Amino acid sequence: MDIFLSIIIFVASLCVIISILLQETNSSGLSSTIGGAKETLFGKTRTRGLQATLQRMTVISSSLFFLAILIFNIFLKTSNIFE
Repeated sequence: MDIFLSIIIFVASLCVIISILLQETNSSGLSSTIGGAKETLFGKTRTRGLQATLQRMTVISSSLFFLAILIFNIFLKTSNIFE
């Protein structure tokens, strides 16, 4: 079970890294974080095509990564391998 979860964690982390690195930046530096944050926060800008796919891939793979880490942690605590 721990090998299976380790493989899922590894693949999910690679997917998160790749999907984040492939996304285009929409900001132009520190000034846009202050002024342009409300447009991104309230969803006025819509992503289409490849960017929407990468955004969905980032959300799904990061959620999978989080759940796999959580399950792996619970599995390690209940298996008593450290005692």
